[in-house]
Amino acid sequence: MPTATVEPAAPAVCHCWYRRNWKWVAPLLVLLVIIGVGLVLAWPILQPWFHERYAASLKEIRESPQVIEKLGEPIEPTRILPGGSITMQGDRGEASFNFDVKGPKGTAKVSSRSRYMDGRWDFNQLELTFDDNSRLDLTKAIFAREGDDTPKFDPYAKQPEMPKPNLPRNIEIETKNIDIDIPGATK
Repeated sequence: MPTATVEPAAPAVCHCWYRRNWKWVAPLLVLLVIIGVGLVLAWPILQPWFHERYAASLKEIRESPQVIEKLGEPIEPTRILPGGSITMQGDRGEASFNFDVKGPKGTAKVSSRSRYMDGRWDFNQLELTFDDNSRLDLTKAIFAREGDDTPKFDPYAKQPEMPKPNLPRNIEIETKNIDIDIPGATK
């Protein structure tokens, strides 16, 4: 009678997705990690570009009749990333930007400063310096339209009544005489 021979089973072949695609998945994962780390490290440089005050500065410049007369239309920023800084501490903050704009008739350097207070951003300064070194301050026009957040000073305003502090009338201080012997000193 013939005997049947049993051969060992072949090892199972793993046909998992990663094993089949590792040659392109691994470099892609490394690239994504590098891009993510790069964005985290570059955020302080990229942040001004996405800030609302940068957009508000460009809007004010593009809508100003004096700037349109001097530069023409369309008015566009000349570089991709503006220089500047943004500082927020609780409910207060400051934003400053320096960038260039250009139009068909020339270019101008822009200096924009804003302040965040009481839940609202306001311009402190929005000034353009043109190629011929002339300057245009748009801040006064913005204040005239939107109002200035600086309190008005009234030298004749009545001061508020302040209650007098309730302090004791007689203050007694006890003093003691202390004798100190100093060598070589006469009494």
